[in-house]
Amino acid sequence: MYKYILIFCLLLPFYLGAQSDSSRLVLRSEYSLVSVKGGDSLFLRQMYNSDTLVEAVYIQGGKIIGQYKSYHSDGSRKRIGTYDRYGRATGEWKSWHIGGNMSSELNYKDGGLNGAAKFYYSSGRLREEGRFMSRKTQMIISGQIVEQQLEARIGEWKSYHLNGKLKSKGDYWWPGIKDRSYEDYWEEQGSMESGEFIQAWEGDLRHGEWKFYSELGILEKVEYYHKGELTERNMGRGSR
Repeated sequence: MYKYILIFCLLLPFYLGAQSDSSRLVLRSEYSLVSVKGGDSLFLRQMYNSDTLVEAVYIQGGKIIGQYKSYHSDGSRKRIGTYDRYGRATGEWKSWHIGGNMSSELNYKDGGLNGAAKFYYSSGRLREEGRFMSRKTQMIISGQIVEQQLEARIGEWKSYHLNGKLKSKGDYWWPGIKDRSYEDYWEEQGSMESGEFIQAWEGDLRHGEWKFYSELGILEKVEYYHKGELTERNMGRGSR
């Protein structure tokens, strides 16, 4: 019993600090011992002073396990997902904006983003979609070998304007650097700019020919880059 009370006391500040819907609302907590697979667990419920549930979690051995649920201050769903027995996010996680529209759909593996991902505007329209990949890597920090998990965009990603039309699309190469073709689009119609990014650890470096268009689809200028540096610019007939 004392072990679970200690765990509860240690984790309580984390849960209180994680809530941001309204600083004027007072949180209160309830907990109970329950038996789940793997042994006894602490079931923790956080609630606003209005008795509206904030989140409900199972804690075992100092780690959150099983299904996780959190709620907005108006009682609507905020986030739902699952933790494995090691306390790592796993499988599909969903989140919602206040009002009930979807905010994101993500997939996790061993605690890292891995797989299909979608993000939505507060209106519920799709804002961005693509895939993530996570890898464990070893880094030397202060002379010590430390294992860390890196997450990055991979493959084709698309983003959309509020009206649902394509805003941009591009390919990503590990670790999350734009690679090959990339194109931005105006909100109503037509391409805004298009070109290529080079595979470079330094970041998103434009490389080769880039074209820029007006909202009417008229070519305004063409620029040439070499590893991020502008080497030439030609103005098109749509330029002023």
